[in-house]
Amino acid sequence: MGDTNGSPRRIKSDITLLRILQSLQQSGGQTITELADELSLAKSTVHAHVHTLAEEGYLIEGENGFELGLRMLDLGGTVQDRYLPELIRQKVDELAIETEERAQFVVEQDGVGVHLYCSYGKNAVQTNVWVGRHFPLHISAAGKAILAYLPEERRESVLQGEHVAFTEHTITDTEAIRAELEEIRANEYAINQQESTRGLRAVGVPIMNRDDEILGAISISGPTHRIKGTVLHEEIPDLILGVANEIELRLAFQ
Repeated sequence: MGDTNGSPRRIKSDITLLRILQSLQQSGGQTITELADELSLAKSTVHAHVHTLAEEGYLIEGENGFELGLRMLDLGGTVQDRYLPELIRQKVDELAIETEERAQFVVEQDGVGVHLYCSYGKNAVQTNVWVGRHFPLHISAAGKAILAYLPEERRESVLQGEHVAFTEHTITDTEAIRAELEEIRANEYAINQQESTRGLRAVGVPIMNRDDEILGAISISGPTHRIKGTVLHEEIPDLILGVANEIELRLAFQ
C-alpha cells in the first residue's frame, strides 16, 4: 500500500545502512559492537548490514574494526566528475599554488554547501574540510557567494531556516545575512571573517554558467595573520575574480 499522506515510504533498513556508513565515515573504523552501541541497534542487525557491505567491497576489516573500502571512492569519484569541470579543477590547483593557501570549489545542493574539490598550497592550514563535506551556506565565503546568487525563491527558502552559529563570529540574524548578501552582489565577492572556524578567513567568488545561473563558488582560505588588510580586501578578491571571469568565458564557449 502507498503512503496515505502522499509522501514516499521511507525504508527503515536503508536508513539503518546509511547511519552505519555515516558512523564509519566519522569514526574511521568501528567494530560491530561499537556500531551497535553508538547507533542503539541490535548487534545482529549491524552484523547483517556490515557483512553484506563487506562482501560487496564497500567495507573492509582493519585494525580498528570495519572501515569504508575503496569501492566507496568509485561512487564518490563518479559524482565528483559529474559536477566538477576539469577547467575548474585546474584553476583551483593554480590558485592554491599561487597563494600558497587552501583553495576550494563549492557547490550547493538541497540548500546546503558541499565541498567538491580542495587543493592545498605549501602554507595551507588543515581544518575540518574534506571533499564531500556538507555545511550551512551562511558560514563560509563560498557558501555566501552561492547564496547571494541563488534564484530569489530558493534563497529565501534557505534564509527561512535555522542559522546555526559555528563560532562567536557567525552571522545568524536573517536580516543581517540579507544585508550582507546585498553587499556581496554589489562587490561580486564574499568574505568569511572567522565565521566557520576561529582563526580562519576566506574570500569566495561565484561561478556562473552560460545561462547566468550559479554553478558554484571558488574560495581561498587561510589564517587570519596572513589573510588580512589589502590581502583580504584587494589582492585575493582581484585574483579570484579574474580567475572566475576566465572560467565563465571558457565554459560559455566550450
